[in-house]
Amino acid sequence: MRSPNAGSGSKLHSRMRALVKEKKARLMGTSIVTTRSGQKGTVESICEYISRCEYNPPGYVPLPVPEKTNVRLRPECPTAF
Repeated sequence: MRSPNAGSGSKLHSRMRALVKEKKARLMGTSIVTTRSGQKGTVESICEYISRCEYNPPGYVPLPVPEKTNVRLRPECPTAF
C-alpha cells in the first residue's frame, strides 16, 4: 500500500524550503497540478524575452552647450519589438 504523501512531493518541498531559508537556493517558481486518481497531470512553463526586430542605427545629435563639442553619439534606438 502506498503512503498518502508518496506522490505529493512533500519531502522535496520541505527540503527546498530549508535550502531557501539557509540562502543556499532561490525559488524561481512553483507549480501544482491536482488530478483524480489514475489521471495524468501536466504542467508547462515558459520564459519569454522581448527582443527588438527593427532599430534605427546610431547617429549624431547636436549638443546645446557651445564650449563642448557640438555632437554626441546617439545609441541605436529600437523601433519595433
